[in-house]
Amino acid sequence: FFTVMNKLSNVLYQINRRDELIFLNEEWENFARDNDACFLLPENVLGKSLWDFITDATTVEIYREIIYQARRGDFLRFNFRCYSPGRRRLLEMNVSAAEKEDVRFEIRTVST
Repeated sequence: FFTVMNKLSNVLYQINRRDELIFLNEEWENFARDNDACFLLPENVLGKSLWDFITDATTVEIYREIIYQARRGDFLRFNFRCYSPGRRRLLEMNVSAAEKEDVRFEIRTVST
């Protein structure tokens, strides 16, 4: 769901134990606005299931495993590519447990 990220700011989001998006930081909103992605603005995303936004079966499996491991108390960090027509980026995602059974995701730009 991140086809383009702007600048070098970290995007943060958090899901609850039902995998619903419960927190999005300002950078998430900036991303949505900068990329004409109104469907990703907080009012259209908060309270919805993460699975409403990830449609590829392989990606769903990977995210489910990542979330499972985070809820077990593991801290996960990995890099991934994020290309758009005008940019090629290497991003880093950090995933960790938060209060209750929530899971926190942080994405930062490693290189552009």
